[in-house]
Amino acid sequence: HAWDTAFALEALLELPSRVDAAVPAVRAAHRFLRDTQITAEIPGIREHHRDPALGGWCFSDGEHRWPVSDCTAEALSVVLKVEASGALAPPPAECLPAERVRRAAEFILARQNTDGGFGTYERRRGGAWLEAINPSEMFGQCMTERSYVECTASALTALATLRTLAASVAPPGVDGAIERGVTFLRTTQRTDGSVPGFWGVNFTYGIFHFVRGLRAVGVSREDPALVRAAEWLVAR
Repeated sequence: HAWDTAFALEALLELPSRVDAAVPAVRAAHRFLRDTQITAEIPGIREHHRDPALGGWCFSDGEHRWPVSDCTAEALSVVLKVEASGALAPPPAECLPAERVRRAAEFILARQNTDGGFGTYERRRGGAWLEAINPSEMFGQCMTERSYVECTASALTALATLRTLAASVAPPGVDGAIERGVTFLRTTQRTDGSVPGFWGVNFTYGIFHFVRGLRAVGVSREDPALVRAAEWLVAR
């Protein structure tokens, strides 16, 4: 899965020393991510009212053709880090071409909602009334896209990484998107410091992404929002 592979690579890049055993693992994982990016547009996207998929990554290996904002963000972020890692980096010929880096960034930017947060498969384009015809027996609030703490934080992490490691190929609007994303994240924190996520163990998972996203774009660890988040975790 692209999602799991991206986080595994993040962990390997944190090794205190570049152990020899990590080199083939990192390069093999890098190749997997490089080769599972969607590089051809899905036929019939206009007829099916799909948003463009070009440049995105799916949760798994890309075969189901539904790329996601946070999967794309995590994959892009770690691919750029691997390629800038020195001893672990693949040969230049195996690196992600600049055009594909730009496509990935454009895919992420296209998922930002008007409130500054990021959706999953597409930006929100329908009203909450659509929930009245929700046919699902187990999923509420799934008929339209919404902004998610997790997706927003992953998107901010990737855009910040792009700005640092590949600024020359970044599409217009990255700085503004980051600023709006930070504003959205701040609005999601409750007065007690908690942050409700959407997946996983909601509050600890939400805080994990919340803190990671804000730190990635340069928010100080002394920022009151991060202090409150830390205090909530410690208290529990």
